[in-house]
Amino acid sequence: MATLYVHIGTPKTGTTSIQKFLELNQETLKKYGICLPYMDLDFEKSKFKLHRNGNFLVHHAFELSDNPKEKLKKEERIYTQGFDIIKKAAETYPKIIITDESIWYRQNNKENFWQEVKDNAKARGCDVKVVVYVRRQDLYIEAWWNQAVKYYPRSVKTFEEYVNSDIVLSHNLDYYKKIKEIADCIGRENVIVKVFEKEIFLASQYGLYQDFLHALGEEVQPDYVMPSENVNDSLRGNFIEIKRLINEVPEYREVPDFLKRQVIKASSMVSQDKVSYFAHEDKVKFLQKYE
Repeated sequence: MATLYVHIGTPKTGTTSIQKFLELNQETLKKYGICLPYMDLDFEKSKFKLHRNGNFLVHHAFELSDNPKEKLKKEERIYTQGFDIIKKAAETYPKIIITDESIWYRQNNKENFWQEVKDNAKARGCDVKVVVYVRRQDLYIEAWWNQAVKYYPRSVKTFEEYVNSDIVLSHNLDYYKKIKEIADCIGRENVIVKVFEKEIFLASQYGLYQDFLHALGEEVQPDYVMPSENVNDSLRGNFIEIKRLINEVPEYREVPDFLKRQVIKASSMVSQDKVSYFAHEDKVKFLQKYE
């Protein structure tokens, strides 16, 4: 049996960097018996074919939202075809990797999600292991709000509004509860939990990539290529507030987000100390919920 490693995030734990590393080394990984399958499926966005090749497990065919029956039919077809691609990979490679951070929160949308993944993988010659990174919840939610303001369609919520919104409930911040649900289905020994410590990983060229490879029982090889830069940098200091205010402008909300790249670039050029968006007492209260 081959082993299917399902890397599910969580979001804001270096997932994009890991995906970039895997993408850069897709062919080299094969030399060491590791396959990152190319999902040549009917996605409306190409990033789901390789960069986030695990998306087929939770894919939303948003382009068919006006036709729910056709939308469901396409999603079910992509789900089955994705596993068929894994079956073919399992005939050659002992280790297969699929990755997508949206699995972490979209797993809630389907009853018996992990049982179906386990059954479909087994039917195609694979055991399943899940790789999940966790990050202290206050740092996670700060990073997610930053991401929302930076990228998502014109997010205008202040941090306080964001923390107190229903959006936070979808993030599965009770890590123990959610990971235990997965472990109860696929087996505790098949869930690999890693702690994301950004400062530690950034201190070494191989830090995060070496840590991820260890989850697969592998090591960094001399012929692996490392990403040249941070591929998903956060907005720093006042630049996050600048972007949030830009998002509020009614006329700007009606045109493409053409200022996004300029704000990100300007932010990256300024050296600023790390700040917390929580007041200290609010941070303590927030973390106590997950104690």
